Amino acid sequence: MLNALMALHEGGRDVVVLAGNHDNPHLLEVYRPVLGKLGIHVVGAFRRPEQGGTLAFTARSGEPVRLAVLPFLSHRYVVRAAEVLAGTPAEHNRDYAARIAELVGALTDGFSADTVNLVTTHGTLPSGRFGGGERRAQSIFSYYFEPTAFPPATQYAALGHLHRRQQIPGPCPIWYSGSPLAVDFGEEDNTPGALLVTVEPGRPAQVREAPIASARALATRTGTLEELAAMAPGLAETWLRVVVTEPPRPGLAETVREILPTALEVTVHERFRPVRDARRTAADGPARSPP
Repeated sequence: MLNALMALHEGGRDVVVLAGNHDNPHLLEVYRPVLGKLGIHVVGAFRRPEQGGTLAFTARSGEPVRLAVLPFLSHRYVVRAAEVLAGTPAEHNRDYAARIAELVGALTDGFSADTVNLVTTHGTLPSGRFGGGERRAQSIFSYYFEPTAFPPATQYAALGHLHRRQQIPGPCPIWYSGSPLAVDFGEEDNTPGALLVTVEPGRPAQVREAPIASARALATRTGTLEELAAMAPGLAETWLRVVVTEPPRPGLAETVREILPTALEVTVHERFRPVRDARRTAADGPARSPP
């Protein structure tokens, strides 16, 4: 990761890193002061605007930029962030979406007509489509917040969390960039890529999609050993999840990998898996609680 950040920073580019729900925010905060000296802005946890939550810098092309940065916040930490912002104990029964809107409003309060006004955050908008590799427990209804959380003065809102590249309707240009590389086989139908955004003061951002075709594709293939062997010639450069439609037997996975060397996962189709006797499970005694 560090090598990639340094490469992005070449030529004096400002690089901003914020914590998502897959990241360790405390670890990012450890890197924050060191990378900050190199011009790489790291925000692992919520910060007040004047303490690094809203970044102000001049782009290489000369425009003044104000960038509001809101990392992913769980239900527990959104309460803590609200307390940091207000300096008073927050009401724990307030809605998650309302808290997020309050925090975004505070971070964007300094937006003006003569600056490039940007927001970046990590979360789920109701109209967003899942990409396949998300943590569902942190993407369900209780974690939604509305596009109206972004003020109209925002010229571009850059979102992470949903792994599918897509635009979201709202009061300003709102985009999920999606995964630059597929994270798991749930994303095999996505087109990896990035977004190139051009923006200047007083005008909405112009967004161009930039697909990435150099990475290996991910794919799921299902069939008998004979059928898989027939597919093999066209799959030499594809990472595979293989579902075998034959009864399980010793050495089956190894045989599949001899046919398809790029197979990462090998499973047997559910109709060939042994069925556990529910009566035997009940006879073993009452179900135990997690403790």
